Amino acid sequence: MVPAFAFQKITVPSGAATCHSSFDPSGKFLVSSSNNGDLTVHKRVASSYHTWCHWQGVEERPEPAATVTAWYPYASRAPKLFCAQGNTIALWSLQEKAPQHVVSYSSEKPVVVAPPVEDKKSRKTSKGVKASSEHKDSLLRSTSKDDKKKVSHSHDKKRSKSGNKDGEPTEEKSEDILKLPIFISAASKIQPKQVTTFHQAPKSRDIHSLSPSLDGEVILSGSDLALNFWNLQHPEIPLSVLDFTCSSHYVGDLKESITCASFHPTQTPLYVWGSTCGNINLCDTRLGIRATSKSFVETNSERSYVSIITSCVSDAKFCTNDQNLMVSRNYLNILLWDIRKEDRPILKNEVHKNLRPQFAELFDRGFIFDQFKCAINPSGSKIVTGTYGRTAILIDVATNKSTLLCPTPFEPQEMNDYFACFEPPLDLEYDKFSQRIDHCSWNPDGSCIVFSESSKRAFYVYDLPKS
Repeated sequence: MVPAFAFQKITVPSGAATCHSSFDPSGKFLVSSSNNGDLTVHKRVASSYHTWCHWQGVEERPEPAATVTAWYPYASRAPKLFCAQGNTIALWSLQEKAPQHVVSYSSEKPVVVAPPVEDKKSRKTSKGVKASSEHKDSLLRSTSKDDKKKVSHSHDKKRSKSGNKDGEPTEEKSEDILKLPIFISAASKIQPKQVTTFHQAPKSRDIHSLSPSLDGEVILSGSDLALNFWNLQHPEIPLSVLDFTCSSHYVGDLKESITCASFHPTQTPLYVWGSTCGNINLCDTRLGIRATSKSFVETNSERSYVSIITSCVSDAKFCTNDQNLMVSRNYLNILLWDIRKEDRPILKNEVHKNLRPQFAELFDRGFIFDQFKCAINPSGSKIVTGTYGRTAILIDVATNKSTLLCPTPFEPQEMNDYFACFEPPLDLEYDKFSQRIDHCSWNPDGSCIVFSESSKRAFYVYDLPKS
């Protein structure tokens, strides 16, 4: 029996379509971005997420562009968030403050503090202190009786002003009353503060990948033609890792472009990037900042223009707990790799197998160029990716069995039941092709998954049952 999954649909306040969503390292916050640069952070309360704050992350552009987000790797009281739109990267700090307002004042009588009792052991024995005390004693002895009467008479007058005949204190004047303000705390507000801004060259391509290193000091950004390292201490100048424009005089002569890039979550020197040729390049900065230690390529006997397009790597990510596992996605397949073995993947799941007979029609309508992201849970036992029909695919690594997650009141269906609607004849005008899940992310504790739909301003959070 297929287990039931509870989902939550969250609508973004912005009017633009949602293009990216991810969890923070603690799993308490969830960020979603839109094509117009708006950022919305949701906070988990009980078992659901609610809108926490909403602001404009990057300055508005004349043309909408995808906004990529990445959380700072360390959780803190003020979460930090990287966002990139176009060729600009910004680091934001989210501070929650509860403003206080004065509502009234309390009237308090002035408190008279008695002089401290001097201890014998704590008396000062310096010569200067002794001389001053002897001088005071001589003055008191030389004072006449008449002067003492005058002093006592003036002291009685002061006492009579501040008390009655019996010496009891009377009410002080309003001028002597100490007024203390009474504060009341208002509802807490989130104040996004821009900490740092990273600027690329004006003519550089839009950033599609953003990944901070394990120590949080370096950020890896990837565009179609370049990979750059950014240092938080020196945000003005990036370190160029790879630049395809330098190897070719014309952009039309390029044979490949960069499609994804990410750091290893536990091994700081390792990072990976994928290309349109189907290559997944694993790089180790200990061997050199531009050195490629291994290259992973899916072996395919069929070489045609369609197979070249479908082999384009759309995403590649590492597993958090198992540092040797890496998952990648192209149009047809989900591949699970062991980075110690680059000859073949250890798991292959054909997610779009039933679409093979319709490649010609898919090419004519442009659906074959769609890119889908993937994610692997922290333990490395399950993989999730998106597909058409507002549906996500959950893959069990142990059995290589797929389950579909649909935002409907029905239980998830099996793979064959779902693709029955795509069997020939295929109606390409069907609304399921325009409703695709192209981005997904896993909660750090593996309890839930978030999916973003590119054509809507909403995303879905699935709570997985506890095993």
